Amino acid sequence: MKFYFLTFCFLFLGFYAFAQQRRSSKKNVWIFLDLGNTLIDTKTNNYNPMFYMREVHSKNMYGKFKWLDGRRYESARDYINDLQKKGLKLGMLTDVPEEWGVNYPPEKPLKDLASAKILRLIDFLSGKVPADKTSWKEDEEPWDFSPFGKFSGHDEHRVFKGSLFIPQKNTERKNKGSKILFERGLVLANQSKNKAIYIGEDLEEMQLAEETGMIPFQIGVTSKKYFYLPPSKALWYVQNYQKGLWKGLGTQDFP
Repeated sequence: MKFYFLTFCFLFLGFYAFAQQRRSSKKNVWIFLDLGNTLIDTKTNNYNPMFYMREVHSKNMYGKFKWLDGRRYESARDYINDLQKKGLKLGMLTDVPEEWGVNYPPEKPLKDLASAKILRLIDFLSGKVPADKTSWKEDEEPWDFSPFGKFSGHDEHRVFKGSLFIPQKNTERKNKGSKILFERGLVLANQSKNKAIYIGEDLEEMQLAEETGMIPFQIGVTSKKYFYLPPSKALWYVQNYQKGLWKGLGTQDFP
């Protein structure tokens, strides 16, 4: 009887250690996300209104989900929530115009320009600036930046702290071929000796991410099974990644 009890204890401890290792390994991966047309649909209505991407939940002509994760996620909001629940570290790399944030907001401009740019981005998404001619869908859950950081302080002394990287100049924008944002994200991941994955929809950004040292995943392209990179497969993707694999996993598609 004692033998069986000890055997059970060893098995339990082994399983517990394995589970802890799996949980810890997931936390050793940073997921950096693009914003427009990766998480937010800006194309369908030309920014007016915008809403969370729903391509993952789309169906084919037979009424079946195109993607396996379509059964799990109705929109990109669900995907972000799942990434958080799985304990993965999240960051964002998104372009904004250089002039954004200068003397913003007009009534009491933030002293920190980088934070002012992020506030301007938030107001752009919510449609607060009439000149933008943008809006957020009325019946849609509001866009939430909290997974990527938050503001602290008051009035003009507010400062955004987190893992949301935006260009300070137009020459730093991703769509200008700059690697600056990818490099900044990679520095953050390297601080804790973590691998960095970049998830987006743009082909040129995939190339920039890979050249910088990140592991790219192109939504709707890299995998024929999953629209987004499954949180449970992030470590597998890192361990099995080879140059150019973002173009299509093919026969190596997620097990």
